[in-house]
Amino acid sequence: MNLFHKKKLGIFTLLLLFLVLFLIGYLSSTNLSFDRFTRKTFQSRVSSNTLTLHYTIENPAAYDISIQEATLGHFTPDETTASLTEAENLQKKLHRFFPANLSIDRELTYDLLSDSLKTELAFAPFYYYQEPLSPISGYPNQLPILLSEYRIQTEQDIQSYFALLSQIPGLFSEILTFEKEKSKQGMFLCDSLASEAASDCLTFAGQTDSNVLMSSFRQRLDQLSTLSAKKKQSYLTEHQRLLSQNVLPAYRMLGEGIQALTGSGTEGGLCCLPKGKQYYLLLLKKSTGSSKSPDQMLKQIEQHRQACLSSTRSLLQSSPSTAIKEPVMSLTSPAAMIEDLKEKITDRFPAASNCNLTLKTVDASQQDTASPAFYMVPPIDHLTENTIYLNPAKTSQPVYIYTTLAHEGYPGHLYQTTLSSQYYSSPLRSLLSYPGFTEGWATYVEYDSYRYLPFEADVAALLQQNNDVILSLYASLDLLIHWKGYRLSEAADFLAGYGITDAATITSIYQAIVAEPVNYLKYYIGYLEILELRDYAKELMRDDFSIKKFHHALIQIGEAPFYIIKKYLPYYLKHTGEI
Repeated sequence: MNLFHKKKLGIFTLLLLFLVLFLIGYLSSTNLSFDRFTRKTFQSRVSSNTLTLHYTIENPAAYDISIQEATLGHFTPDETTASLTEAENLQKKLHRFFPANLSIDRELTYDLLSDSLKTELAFAPFYYYQEPLSPISGYPNQLPILLSEYRIQTEQDIQSYFALLSQIPGLFSEILTFEKEKSKQGMFLCDSLASEAASDCLTFAGQTDSNVLMSSFRQRLDQLSTLSAKKKQSYLTEHQRLLSQNVLPAYRMLGEGIQALTGSGTEGGLCCLPKGKQYYLLLLKKSTGSSKSPDQMLKQIEQHRQACLSSTRSLLQSSPSTAIKEPVMSLTSPAAMIEDLKEKITDRFPAASNCNLTLKTVDASQQDTASPAFYMVPPIDHLTENTIYLNPAKTSQPVYIYTTLAHEGYPGHLYQTTLSSQYYSSPLRSLLSYPGFTEGWATYVEYDSYRYLPFEADVAALLQQNNDVILSLYASLDLLIHWKGYRLSEAADFLAGYGITDAATITSIYQAIVAEPVNYLKYYIGYLEILELRDYAKELMRDDFSIKKFHHALIQIGEAPFYIIKKYLPYYLKHTGEI
């Protein structure tokens, strides 16, 4: 090679090196710009109302968020219009980034935010299809739980909490105005659900002495050692005044308003409403995180149910005595059950985060309306303190307390939340909700936990399959009611085919599904989607498949729709590292 060619080669090498350094610098700059964008978005969205801020962050200053005047937010068309405008502007800013230029974790955040904004905007024409009075997720039943757990560490927290109590009448007035408009459009609650919602509100309004807010506030106040006895008493007096003059009258006003509207509603599922099927499709995709059509879901659920029933028949034929064995749990303490689960799951799941757990019992005044159990998600900057509530009125048998704690605790919600959060590159991920994944994961690991029960394998399998089949029936009914238009009589015929014939039970199931569309589907379709992902991982990894590595990959990806998880699963299966 002559000198000229050597010089050319040297120049080419320098240019190549310069280009590589330029690209590294460009990509680094792009990642930093994206981080600034997501952080700013997080700051804006988490501050939308005080409850969201309070339950997401313990120390707002660490995120450069200043404490503003406490607000519950509003439930008005103007508020929704402003939110949609903000979403459109955010979407435009997001699309200025090229996801291929981002690191893998940031590209995932990009995809999630893009999908979330697209979904949010798709719901714009369906403002009056939402239901703030739903028995599980509605405002009247959720507020007492959120306010009774409102963290009080300073006198400023007390003032913010009091401000929220004072705003309940205004919020409930906006909700009642919303319901009156729904009534005019023929979209109000059916009579049975309206009566239930009114009864719940009026019952709470009558709880002057046994109110959960009063007892919980007293407990939180007692923990503030910096306050004098005189100061604490003055706060208790003011709290009682706010309850008697603001909160309880607001519940009474809303309950009486619902009663006045009873009789103007629509019977049946969402498909009975104008464009109800369009709304249901959006709700189905958002809540389950699945891209399957309703008909595909119906087929998938039916196939899995038949497989469970076939397995059950085989177990009973091979071991007839299994059916008459009465399972007995040696563990009866929920705390002992949690420790047992933490120890036993290590063979199939990555090591859990170090954190504390407080087990609480649902207040007696809330047991009729509260879920059998629920996990309170901690602030993202204080993941070490966790709370699970158990409702003794709905979960009393030790076997089901154990599997419920697997669902809510280890390796369920608590485990997944505290572990996945460590992998999120942006706090914005904490605001992107994907119930199909979270409830699907919790259902998947709940059913997996039956293997840890101190029973013979056949007995544990029968118990698990029985619960699997029951949940599958509820999931099918959701689709049959809201997509196919099944009425009560048709739902009764469907359930009769599986031996469920008690009229009161059937009516209760039907009304629960009408009241909370896709509620059971986010659990069951989420569970089935995870089973599909497991099969997909087995195809990818073949002889190298490890159930522990699969679980680790899902934990690292975190909450997301399943069609996005599938896109990223091959990468995370390959890069989970040593466990």
